[in-house]
Amino acid sequence: IGLVSLISKVNKLSTKKKLLNNGQIIYAEYIDTIVNTMLEVNRRNPYNILCEWTNPNDQKKYIFKSDNIWYNPQNYIEQNNIKTFKVYINPNNMKKYYVDISNIDNNVVDLT
Repeated sequence: IGLVSLISKVNKLSTKKKLLNNGQIIYAEYIDTIVNTMLEVNRRNPYNILCEWTNPNDQKKYIFKSDNIWYNPQNYIEQNNIKTFKVYINPNNMKKYYVDISNIDNNVVDLT
């Protein structure tokens, strides 16, 4: 079980690195912050940011979910009027994407 988890994490990091280097950058509109109830550590659940983008070529809407965040970023997002997030996508495979939350992640200190 541990090996599967490790392989999954390595693949995810590899995909993220490829997207940061070669991915197409889009700006997706912030929708909401949700609690990830599928994961719990020490009776705490992480949060995810949801954002949406409409492809101008085919008018399809895509919803992107950030990686897990171990603090609730919603107040910071609202107080700083953050409306969009940078998303790195693979235009040939929209299932491969990375939501860049560095604009909030580098500015929040979680003391809980």
